[in-house]
Amino acid sequence: MIIAYVNHYMKTNVETMKGSDENVVPIDPSMPDLGLNDQLYLFFQKNWKWLILGVIFTIVSILAYYGLDAYQRSQVVILQDSYQSTRQDPSSLLDFAEKNQGNSLSGLAFLTLADQAYSDGDYNLAINHYLYAVKNLLVPIFRNRAQLGLAMSQIGADKIVEGKEALQILLRDLDAASNFRAKAGYNLIILLMSEGNKEQASLIFNEMKVYAGKSSLDQTLWFNRAKSLLN
Repeated sequence: MIIAYVNHYMKTNVETMKGSDENVVPIDPSMPDLGLNDQLYLFFQKNWKWLILGVIFTIVSILAYYGLDAYQRSQVVILQDSYQSTRQDPSSLLDFAEKNQGNSLSGLAFLTLADQAYSDGDYNLAINHYLYAVKNLLVPIFRNRAQLGLAMSQIGADKIVEGKEALQILLRDLDAASNFRAKAGYNLIILLMSEGNKEQASLIFNEMKVYAGKSSLDQTLWFNRAKSLLN
């Protein structure tokens, strides 16, 4: 009988505890000595929307970054393939160069067209293409090559003043490749000597020495050629 009474008492109290929230105490930030788990719980309850938005934003940003990088790489490959397929056809190469301005491959295309026009004696067309080559080429040595071609085309088109100025700019550009500075100085000396202006030619020769920097074999070759013109 006692056992039956105890069983009945325990059953009644268990059911009461299971069916009621009266014994559940809510967590309050003002409570003293909250544990780390409770503090994290309260923080998440208060900021869960911003946390989720932050995670979503981070994921989207990462995907966008790598997606853009992959897209840009694919566009570079496509552009290179297009350049290779058109470089043998002047009309297609010109179309490629005009449509892709702002890209170094466009500059190379204009440089190729300019060299061909110069070889054909069409100096005005060469000037136009060299100007666009200078504008689009980002690698200094290719841009210097186009600058020299532009100056020589201007001279070929009897635009002597512009040609001289372009050669002087290249000669005095310390960031330009030393061999192209030397070539610019050499051609400038030829012009001045043809005009009978040996004094000015000597000054240019001295500038070639001042701006020479670290000599290369090609630079030394043009320097020695210039020196022979003055002897």
